[in-house]
Amino acid sequence: MYATSLICATIDLEEVIKLTTGDRIKRLRKELGLSADELGEMIGKDRSTIYRYERGDIENATVDVI
Repeated sequence: MYATSLICATIDLEEVIKLTTGDRIKRLRKELGLSADELGEMIGKDRSTIYRYERGDIENATVDVI
């Protein structure tokens, strides 16, 4: 919920609806000033996995990752 409010603060709702999950992850990561390595450390994944989520290579992210 917190993440959604951060994204909505910088772009309008229609734009948020059009974003893929990977786009949302990337946008939020950048808004928070986190590198892929830092985000990966926070959720127990490596940098390449973060990039794969962002590109849409991994579409079925588990709830604990999201």
